[in-house]
Amino acid sequence: MSSLFRTNADYSQPLPVKRMSGFTLLELLIVIVIMSIFASSAITFFQPNSKADIEAAANIIASELGYARSLAIQNRTQYRFTLNDDRTTLSLDHSGSRPAYNELPKRALISSNESETVDYLRLNELFPNHSSVQFIRMERVGPPAVVTTTLEFNEFGETTETATTRLWLGTNLTSGNLYLPLTISPTSGLVEIGEITTTSPE
Repeated sequence: MSSLFRTNADYSQPLPVKRMSGFTLLELLIVIVIMSIFASSAITFFQPNSKADIEAAANIIASELGYARSLAIQNRTQYRFTLNDDRTTLSLDHSGSRPAYNELPKRALISSNESETVDYLRLNELFPNHSSVQFIRMERVGPPAVVTTTLEFNEFGETTETATTRLWLGTNLTSGNLYLPLTISPTSGLVEIGEITTTSPE
């Protein structure tokens, strides 16, 4: 039976040294670097992607302009877009002489709850988290270019103006603004989405 007491021989053997658990400086630095990478990725993910937003807005607006043109042809009357002063809203109403078409069809995308005769396309509702996209201006292409606030389609799908209409979208970011034109042909009423530029149309 082994003794409960240590002998002199036992003291000649060094006692085992317990290593304290913990992180070395190198391990801590690696953890900090990894956390920094995750943090930067999260920030990038939640920041507005201005290029994607302005392109998405342009496609939605082009679709809305085409919808109004189709209504005008189908109902053989006129429909008008008006650019509101807040630069985030484009409203659509029936501008022809046939009162039966004053009430607009109900649609899920566009807010029609406020009025049965006016549809509102609001950019800040389309992009509630990234509200940097706005309407910059609407103009009749010159020379010289003439600023306007309305665009109307007639029963033939044409615009009621002889000049080409251009609707400019833009972003409002401190990191640098982007601009994108939508050009509407007066003879066909069709919409062409242009290229993104950093040059302001104003």
